[in-house]
Amino acid sequence: MRITKFISIVVVFAAAVTLLCAQTTPQAAAKKSTQVKTAVESFASTPILEGGRIKPVDTLARTTLLRFGGKTQTSIATDSKKEKLSAAQWLYKLTQGDDSANDSPVFRIDHPELKTLIGGSEDKKHYSYRELLDVMPSLARAASNVSPESKDPYDLQVTALTKNILYYYELKSTL
Repeated sequence: MRITKFISIVVVFAAAVTLLCAQTTPQAAAKKSTQVKTAVESFASTPILEGGRIKPVDTLARTTLLRFGGKTQTSIATDSKKEKLSAAQWLYKLTQGDDSANDSPVFRIDHPELKTLIGGSEDKKHYSYRELLDVMPSLARAASNVSPESKDPYDLQVTALTKNILYYYELKSTL
């Protein structure tokens, strides 16, 4: 838990530095998209300490997306099209309080019983935080009924999904 708090502090510091770098003047309003890209690049290269190792924020973002859904990038639906986001862009949006990050389908769910529990379709594999937030009480109950020695695929995925959602919330709450 101490490492998580430290990561949170470092991410908050990195976000604050990034915000200072991204401030615009009225004369530079036309260059906003370039500045946002620069802010994300600056954010992505900021060193943090995670798990006893110093690494760039981009590495944290990529490994987090891999942990959640097996991908190193994600997408967000915007105005009838999907916008692809790198891991660093996604984490930047998440830590900056951009609500659209919650709509990004980052959590992979494969087990049919778990899909039934959350009310998902058989064809869909990736779910967003917003979709899972409503069924979190059901997931928590299911995870609390899992025996620590269980090797059942359903039990393993329910436990992993619950831990991943909590980790997402920790990342989201760093600011």
